[in-house]
Amino acid sequence: MKGKFVGPAIEHLQEKEEIYGDYFAETLDISKSSASAMKNNKRTMGRETAQKAIQAFGDTAPKFTMMLTRAFSNNQTAPVMDGLAVDVNNHLAMIMRLKKEITDVKEAININDMLRDPQHATDNERNSILNFLIEAREMDWYLDNTIATLIEAYGFNNDEVNDRVTRKMKSEGAIR
Repeated sequence: MKGKFVGPAIEHLQEKEEIYGDYFAETLDISKSSASAMKNNKRTMGRETAQKAIQAFGDTAPKFTMMLTRAFSNNQTAPVMDGLAVDVNNHLAMIMRLKKEITDVKEAININDMLRDPQHATDNERNSILNFLIEAREMDWYLDNTIATLIEAYGFNNDEVNDRVTRKMKSEGAIR
């Protein structure tokens, strides 16, 4: 896989975590000029460097991790929200929006439309399920952003939170 342009992620790391060029470059074992070029989207970041960056900074910078993960997953993960519709730096605003999204998902669940074998679903059933998927994905993205906002706001360690969730889900038999 070729490298990705990740300038906004590096800018976020500098603004929110005050991790600047020299320390960033030294931690990732890259030159200062390479770090600067990456920040300015004049050079791509390779997968190996991205993994090092997530290991080095991901425990306290979950939005930085989200940005890198999204870039390297070809947009298969939640984006960091930066639009005007919600104040992503206000944890209470994020919680209130997440509650709305959860309600939307609950309203979109129509079990009756999911009873039929998918291969024999009607157009109406398929549209109902697609609507549910869209609402669920939107809620998922708000959830990921809310979690990142809360971790940053309260100073939790992202790795520790993930470890605790993993242990809990293993004990419940949801993952191995």
